Amino acid sequence: MSLSGHLEDLQLRDLLQILYLSRNDGLLQLRCGCDQAELLFKEGLVVSAWRQGTEPARGLAGAPPGAVDEALLVRARRLQKNTVPFRTLDRLLIEECDLTQESLYSALRSVVVALVQDLFCWDGGDFSFLPGPLAETLQHAACGEHLCLDTGLNVTELSCEEPAVLSASNDLRATAPVTDMQETANKSQYFPCQDEQTAVLLVDDDPQIAVLLVQALAQQGLVARSFGSGGELLSAVRSAWGDGQHPLLIIDLVMPRLHGGGILGGLELVEQVRSLRAEQACLVYSDYPCHEVEQRLRQLGVNELLNKPSQQSPIAAERSDVATEFCNTLALKVAALLEQSATTSAVSSPAEPCTVPSPVEPVMKQAVAIQGTGIGVLKGMLQELQTVESGDQIMLLVLRFATEILNRAVLFSVDRDRIVGLGQFGYGDAELSANEMVRRIIVPLTEPSTFKEVLDQAAVHCGPLGEGHWDTYLREELGLCSSGEVFIGPLLNDDKVVALLCGNNQDSLCGIEDQLALEIFLQQAGAALENLHIAY
Repeated sequence: MSLSGHLEDLQLRDLLQILYLSRNDGLLQLRCGCDQAELLFKEGLVVSAWRQGTEPARGLAGAPPGAVDEALLVRARRLQKNTVPFRTLDRLLIEECDLTQESLYSALRSVVVALVQDLFCWDGGDFSFLPGPLAETLQHAACGEHLCLDTGLNVTELSCEEPAVLSASNDLRATAPVTDMQETANKSQYFPCQDEQTAVLLVDDDPQIAVLLVQALAQQGLVARSFGSGGELLSAVRSAWGDGQHPLLIIDLVMPRLHGGGILGGLELVEQVRSLRAEQACLVYSDYPCHEVEQRLRQLGVNELLNKPSQQSPIAAERSDVATEFCNTLALKVAALLEQSATTSAVSSPAEPCTVPSPVEPVMKQAVAIQGTGIGVLKGMLQELQTVESGDQIMLLVLRFATEILNRAVLFSVDRDRIVGLGQFGYGDAELSANEMVRRIIVPLTEPSTFKEVLDQAAVHCGPLGEGHWDTYLREELGLCSSGEVFIGPLLNDDKVVALLCGNNQDSLCGIEDQLALEIFLQQAGAALENLHIAY
């Protein structure tokens, strides 16, 4: 599976999740202006990271004495040039330079984590993933400075996510130790009224935002606990409910799901929480606008998706200022919301402890299903791809995912000399089976057409069909207008196009607004075919 694009469209965290689900070996190359970086993957996990201008020995300078130095690296590089078969630098350091595995890998893990965290700040630039066995990639494609870990790291491990707890007291000039702050938070049995402290639980896989938000809430007199994963927050809120507490939840939308993959863990978490307790108060924010996800949140009773800044500035100080402003603003909103809720509760039931009602409407008993698109649907179906057992199942999943984005589409199989209709949705009438109709559509590969162009370039086409004979034939068979936008995407197996998806939204006023999500799913479907070793 090859994958390339712009970091403005698909950020590094999302790329790591996609490659993790694919379980691929290969090299991810990143470029931002004049800056370059590389990440090496083994079975979907990051085993090495390199950035232009950084030296392994410099990064390992803080390691225990004798771990690694420039002299050892020079010796390992010299040995590598004369060693057959090829061996990685880290193996040579261990096997030929008398370096212990423990000293090297323990020091190297922190270096890889720190470097990847810096790369998470790249909100612009280009990326390209080159698949291939790790040793072959190191020998022929990667730069010569990689030191590989024995065990790879996933996104959660690379983010160094740890719970952070801060205490708020009437005297904000003093800060309590972490253990004291945790005890203070655990003693809060309900949302108190008036001057008593209030408990907030929040989750964000960006450690900077998590810490800043806890600090901002503390300045508003609120005891806050932060977590780096949805599973940790879910466990904490269940424990709080069991103790009679009613914490307000603040949830980052874009983060890994509970199983560790995917990129919409916040949405999954809201679904879990609201299914367990419909009246639970939730505030949700995201740096990735998505209309369909907002619709799903409204179905769950969350009427507003707050805007989290993307922090695109390459300057650390500017990024910090933007993040601080966002957290301070959100903390003011939370404080005002809780004060309003506490006042309302005190007036309506002064004799009882004041619990904060949900700042959102209750979940509808019979929510209407949304024909969601893009990232909102991608999260679950990428996981479903990992359970398929045949090529036919993969093709059905491709058509099923396409129904979320396109009004109608046809899946074509690619033979040696022709392209033939395989399956469809959105076509047909009472007189003719739609599947029978599409199976009669045959486009030769010996003559020019838009299909042949997509096949030759192995790249997506999104626009009108051409004006040649076979494009005219396709327009007639598929009922397309001459200027209508059509999506044609290839599905590759081992770098060979084995199928084409062709569809459009001609029956509606909207165009194809989520092309990227469809491209990602086709790429992942091809990876699933490769994993099954199927020559479809």
